[in-house]
Amino acid sequence: RSGKLSLAAAATAALCITSTTTAFVQLSTAPTTSSVVNVRDKCSRSNWGLHAVDMDCLETIYDTKLDSTLMIQEPLHLPLTNEEANNEMTSAEEALGMPWSESISPESPLLYMPFWEWQMDYMRTNLSNLRLKECTTPTFGDVSYNENTLKKARIVNMCFSSDEYRNIRMTYYDAGDGCQVFNSLWYPDPSYNLPVLGIDILKPQEIFGHC
Repeated sequence: RSGKLSLAAAATAALCITSTTTAFVQLSTAPTTSSVVNVRDKCSRSNWGLHAVDMDCLETIYDTKLDSTLMIQEPLHLPLTNEEANNEMTSAEEALGMPWSESISPESPLLYMPFWEWQMDYMRTNLSNLRLKECTTPTFGDVSYNENTLKKARIVNMCFSSDEYRNIRMTYYDAGDGCQVFNSLWYPDPSYNLPVLGIDILKPQEIFGHC
């Protein structure tokens, strides 16, 4: 037990509900996230860096019955550790099948996959607080992966941020011999006097000379 929590103090706890493994509790009077109490194997650390605890966890941890009408329903955001962030990026990359080992047309080479792998390694090695971001657009929602089996083409996008760059997008388009594209855009943090970096290398379709 971490000790008793008075109902008055518990009523000021900021919380929201997630799934399994880790619980975090913070009183609203605490000035910084350093005041967070980490209670393992009670509740969950969710994706995208949102940490929370549910009502049952609070009651179990502090051995008192809480009035749910008094609880403030607001998320508590805590930074992931570098190891956690790296694991999250690796899992997301593997979920997309990246790095691909063969083209959607197996007889065709993946010309620019070494560029993808090099950039992933470079970002992990050289950027500070590299974190995975959702790749979404207002029109199409999640654009992490799309495939057209009829035309034998697929595209994957991954998005990141770091202290130096507010957004980094990596794209690989694979249409076998028809077209191969590696594209990457780096948008610097406004605090740095840096230009946008754009990388676009492609192998066009042999017959028409363009993708």
